[in-house]
Amino acid sequence: MLPAPGIACSWLWLVLFSPEFTKFTSWETRWTGGGVPYLPEPGTLPSWASPVIVVPHQVQRDLEQLEYLVARGVLNSELENYVAEFALPEFQLALKVVNQALEGTSDDSAVMEPNEHLAVFFGLYGRLLHLHPGKAMKTDIINPQINFEAVQTEFRKKRHRVVVIDDFFSEEGLQELRNFLLESTMWMDVKRGYVGAYLHTGFASPLVAQVEQEIRRNFADLLEGLVLQNAWAYMYDGNLPGIGAHADDSQLQINIYVTPSEANLWTSDATLPSGGLVLYGVGPPKEWGFEKYNSESKNSQIQEILQKSDWNLTIPYLQNRAILFDSTYFHKTDEMRFREGYTNRRINLTFLYGRRERLVPAPAVA
Repeated sequence: MLPAPGIACSWLWLVLFSPEFTKFTSWETRWTGGGVPYLPEPGTLPSWASPVIVVPHQVQRDLEQLEYLVARGVLNSELENYVAEFALPEFQLALKVVNQALEGTSDDSAVMEPNEHLAVFFGLYGRLLHLHPGKAMKTDIINPQINFEAVQTEFRKKRHRVVVIDDFFSEEGLQELRNFLLESTMWMDVKRGYVGAYLHTGFASPLVAQVEQEIRRNFADLLEGLVLQNAWAYMYDGNLPGIGAHADDSQLQINIYVTPSEANLWTSDATLPSGGLVLYGVGPPKEWGFEKYNSESKNSQIQEILQKSDWNLTIPYLQNRAILFDSTYFHKTDEMRFREGYTNRRINLTFLYGRRERLVPAPAVA
């Protein structure tokens, strides 16, 4: 369900952004392994074309992003014309084909064989076409007005270790992050109802590195001795289920919401689900491994444990909200209803610190 832990993120950070490395290569060229060697010619399948598992909500998302990039005018003229003339029509056709293939079935994906009529689609699907520069800012990206000493004190004193921090990023920082996330075609890992961008697919930009460095600086006491284990961004369909109840291999984690609050229909109708995070006052047994406490296939066993919880907390999705919580807890994405449209898609960032094997459970956990 979630990416496996232990990918040596601190090492990756060091390599990607060390002076010795960066002086030889630009940020944009570090991800060519997952990119497009050349723009596929319509009607001629590229050499890398192969059968692919196609998920309708991912194709729909990709289509919306390509339309967004053309409308924003961020592509060079050659690429913009190519996308408008060839990529968009083929992605529209591919979406129609996969929906027809799945009609009348309970399947949520289909295998598509390479087809010269969809040569451009097969050449671009699941590959990196465009990356926002993702440059670090000259000013703080995290709101300097936040009293982080008070936040850390509050966290330690609470019976359940969770704090909510609103207005987390500066206005300029939030907008720059939004631009990076919406423009970069790095969303390659498809799940049920959402897609993921990881450090190795383009998320590890200088801008995101700055976010992590400022998180570490501002939460210095809580994060002392804890290594960054993983980081990612998830973009949701907005009307499909999110991530089910699970736990992560970490000691402390922070989730950050960046989509405008008005995109979440809960903000105008409180009878709808909050679209945010649900925390439970219980965690997995010590003997459970990652594959068990982080797996949707074990959900029935997790649900049995959740029945023992005498506490849970639902934190609604609001833009520029950060949630810092102890990784002891099982948690899940709340059900959601977001407005349609690419810029309304629910996006969250996640940073995981420390390893679960060294976790001291929160005092209130059953």
